[in-house]
Amino acid sequence: MTSRASSVLTAGAALAALLLSASPARAASVVIDDADPAGQGLNDPTPFVAIGGNTATTVGAARLAVFQQAAALWGAQLSSAVTIRVHAQFAPLTCNASSAVLASTGATTIHRDFPNAPQLSTWYPQALANALAGSDLDPTNDDIATTFNSGIGGSACLANTTWYLGFDSHPGSNQIDMLTTLLHELAHGLGFQSYENLLSGGELNGFPDVFLRGARELNVNPTGLADMSDAQRAAANVSDPNLYWSGANVQSAAATFTAGLIGGHVRLYAPATIQQGSSVSHFSNALTPNELMEPAYTGPNHNLTVTMDFLRDLGWPASASTPAVPDLPGGWLWLLAVALAGAASRRLRRDPSRCNR
Repeated sequence: MTSRASSVLTAGAALAALLLSASPARAASVVIDDADPAGQGLNDPTPFVAIGGNTATTVGAARLAVFQQAAALWGAQLSSAVTIRVHAQFAPLTCNASSAVLASTGATTIHRDFPNAPQLSTWYPQALANALAGSDLDPTNDDIATTFNSGIGGSACLANTTWYLGFDSHPGSNQIDMLTTLLHELAHGLGFQSYENLLSGGELNGFPDVFLRGARELNVNPTGLADMSDAQRAAANVSDPNLYWSGANVQSAAATFTAGLIGGHVRLYAPATIQQGSSVSHFSNALTPNELMEPAYTGPNHNLTVTMDFLRDLGWPASASTPAVPDLPGGWLWLLAVALAGAASRRLRRDPSRCNR
């Protein structure tokens, strides 16, 4: 996320899926694992004055409260029997006086051909794979890893800009709403990203990921990125405005946009020059009104509706109530899961596969 100064199931697996669906879907538990050292980042002891529903008394605790708020809001939307764990830290990231990488986030491991996998020979991010399998496929690693830019506001990093740590969508004129950024970043870790090589079009270890299964290019054959050759896929990655998301849930929301569609479909971000960390794994920045999953911060936005539609297209089970998300202080910290056993796992290459917003 960036900011600019201007402001196939086997019979057994099918039965298991049927039995799971017979019970009310449980909300997900999303837990934040503080990876910062004492005195830094999420443990910064600088005094903090309560604002926008955040009543913490130190900057570190206030930041952690925003992480927990985002975890609660996403947890309330999703269903899983396996706790989702987020490795969270602050560290210097790329930035200068006029632009910055606000955060970098991705799934820690990915998995394929696990029990109950909806599509075989397909990579799934760890949290989603766990949810579908009903067990923790990699209990030694957190599911999502996120790093937030500790340099924001420094003399060489968006000087005079600060993180807004309230929950109420009311940042000041030179503030970036951290809750918006976190909701965006966690969505990437939950599956809003592809693991292909954007420049060559090569799939990770020769297998498509679940994101590629839903991405399409207009007026070509084949249309699906997962069905293309590497060269065709590389061309699709820079095919704006023709790259779009084909999932039924997002398609049902297309009519809510007045711009950013192609052939009635919601466009993905595919500029003529590859932008590592941004290209493909975001909605188009041409969408109107603005969407949470655009490649650059456009202002406070806590609306998870279309992003949740996208995650449902990937295969995420929704919670029983799938409550609307208000732009108000408070929220939920519920429980997420549905796991897997005997998965094929791989460590992700961090930089190319992560969102850099």
